Formats: sequence, structure tokens, C-alpha cells
Amino acid sequence: MLDPERAQNLKDLATALENYPQYARAVRSYRLFADNLMPRVPPRQLEFIRVGGVRTGVVVAALPPREQRPNPYELRVRFRRAGGRGRG
Repeated sequence: MLDPERAQNLKDLATALENYPQYARAVRSYRLFADNLMPRVPPRQLEFIRVGGVRTGVVVAALPPREQRPNPYELRVRFRRAGGRGRG
């Protein structure tokens, strides 16, 4: 159950965002939260932490080493003498 003041803040925010179509989903969600129609479910456990990887504090470092990408073409460089003359 939300505090009535917090619910009113969510409704006000939803009203302010109504004019912006990209926020339509957020507007619906805020109104559902404010009216206590959104079911509250407990968060799921983060399985990827338990599955594997090397734990270094809080961060899980389980990425494989990157392969070096080949150059897209052979780079050829020509050095020319000053003035643009010479063999090249």
C-alpha cells in the first residue's frame, strides 16, 4: 500500500507526462501503482551470480577473452620525398 501523498505524486507525474507519446507506458504504470492495481511480486534471485564466473567483490567477471579482429585490409604506406617528386 502506497502512502497517499506518494500516490498523488505519481498521479501528478503521469499527468505531466501525458503529452509525450514516448512515455505512454510509464504513464500507465504510474497510474496503476498509484491506484494499487499493479500486483507487487517479490524480486527474483539473480541466477547468473550463482551459475558461474569469478567473483571479485560484488562484480561477476565471467566474460571470455576477446579474439583479436583481423584488419579489414592490408595497409600499405608510401613515403615520398618533399615536393612530390621521386619514385613511389
